[in-house]
Amino acid sequence: QIPQACAVLSPLHSCRATTMLQQALPGDMADPTTHHRHCRAMRVVGVVALVLAAAAGVVLLASEGVLQEGGMASPSVSHLERRRRLGDNDDEAAGRRGSGAEDVGDAAKAEDLEMEFVAANSTWQLGAPLLRGSVAIAGEMCSNQCFLRLGFWPSDCQCQVVENWYMWTCKRYQGTEIPWQFCNSGSCGGCEAPWTSAPAPAPAPAPAPVNAPAAGDGECHDRAADYHDCLDSKCCQSPGFRCYAKDDTYAQCRPSCSPGIHSDDAPEYKTPWSCALLGPGASPSPPPPASSDRYRPMKLSLLRPSTAEAKTFYMYRVQGDADYEPENQNMANLAGAMWYLHHEIVNNRYERRFQKTRVQRFKVTTKATQPLIDAGMNFGVRFAFDLGQCTGPHHCPKALEEFGYFVGCNKVDEFPTQQWAGKVFYNDALWYSLPGKCSSRKFNEHTAECMLSDPGGVCANPTGQGNCTYSYHSAGEISIDELEGIDSFKKFVADGGWEYNNQTDHGVHMTFWDGISDATACQARLGHAARLFDGKYPEDPTTGDLANPPCDFRAQQFYQFEGPDLR
Repeated sequence: QIPQACAVLSPLHSCRATTMLQQALPGDMADPTTHHRHCRAMRVVGVVALVLAAAAGVVLLASEGVLQEGGMASPSVSHLERRRRLGDNDDEAAGRRGSGAEDVGDAAKAEDLEMEFVAANSTWQLGAPLLRGSVAIAGEMCSNQCFLRLGFWPSDCQCQVVENWYMWTCKRYQGTEIPWQFCNSGSCGGCEAPWTSAPAPAPAPAPAPVNAPAAGDGECHDRAADYHDCLDSKCCQSPGFRCYAKDDTYAQCRPSCSPGIHSDDAPEYKTPWSCALLGPGASPSPPPPASSDRYRPMKLSLLRPSTAEAKTFYMYRVQGDADYEPENQNMANLAGAMWYLHHEIVNNRYERRFQKTRVQRFKVTTKATQPLIDAGMNFGVRFAFDLGQCTGPHHCPKALEEFGYFVGCNKVDEFPTQQWAGKVFYNDALWYSLPGKCSSRKFNEHTAECMLSDPGGVCANPTGQGNCTYSYHSAGEISIDELEGIDSFKKFVADGGWEYNNQTDHGVHMTFWDGISDATACQARLGHAARLFDGKYPEDPTTGDLANPPCDFRAQQFYQFEGPDLR
């Protein structure tokens, strides 16, 4: 039976795929060395046998019900359970598997990992086209070679199709064998580059020690610790760390540096980094904007500045007392922020929902990428975020691969929030999205790796490259108390006040929010908010001076790359 089983399985996967069978067989056939020898010998014969079996309509059955007509055993039986049934935990069987383990080697272990992964997710179908390299299979499947942006070569990874889904299996990195990685088909989640460039050759023997260079000879005589100030020494202790300048007053030893505002800086120090490299051998000029040595877009046009016009305007965010950056967040124009306040925040009796306390303003500059401007738009779809993770609409990574880290927008009463159609009386209310670092993960799942390979679009001076589409600077705030004309929300509630009751369309001890569907009243509230900002920050451009540009996102044109079902 083992040659027949190998004949069926070998063309589909590899000899290791029959591991599940070997424990069920007596004698030396259960020995892994013999087992693999038989499988290797039968690989070519297996292909012929499978073709003949398919032509005759014959499906081979293996012992213990592991192989059944049309495919593996019932998908409700997990791979681990099947191994248990076949005696994988039996001491005698374990002893037999121990012999000849050297022949099986690391490749067998890797194949075991792959079998565990596949068995946990689907049922392999006999005769399915599983391994065909980096080519399109079943139409759109396998066309998204997302692993290329991680630095893998096309020959490093193979596409594996399982029924109606697929994944990438990467066995090499830049031609060098690595422990196998299994990548999600859309975003290549689960895969990461083992190194940032081709592996360096083995180092030459260390030279004889020499005395440290004296101060003043252009070399380092003092070295700063990791993430410490290196403005004076211009040198760092750890290999791989360089001295990057923020401005004329501060520099830091870091492994890399992206020009612009860094979200991990303390609020009082949130000013742009120049990222000029200091120290011996450093270039006097800073690196170009949007530098990210791990950003590997599929389209070459995303690596070049675009021909789009830069647009500078105000964005707003309804916020609590906590301070954090607007990246991987939803923003609004002032009308959109007022609509959100009115419908979501002030209609609770004793507290404002989500503990919101203020309206923040940011001065934002955006520049569309070339693929987006070629599609006739300056803005893409407005994404939603859950704890910093992009949740749609549709498949975020695919849209970002197509157009880069674009700024998204939508009218509040249009896609993807068309449920509010007929319920928006703040004129031209808009929402925006600013995709930032690691937008494919929640905030608590960010890693240094994803921050390099998934860098987001923020940069110091937007160029329209795929990872340099917007910049922002804080431009003031007003409290909700200021907006409503009260001294203290806590005191207002203690005195029996209620900002707005959406059942009666009136407040208690307050009339500011009365008339949610009254367009005239809504415009009056909007004008009041604008005047508050203009009066509080007279040195800044007025609200009218930096009015928002039209939201020109059009779903039909944008989703051309997805096919007719999403247009």
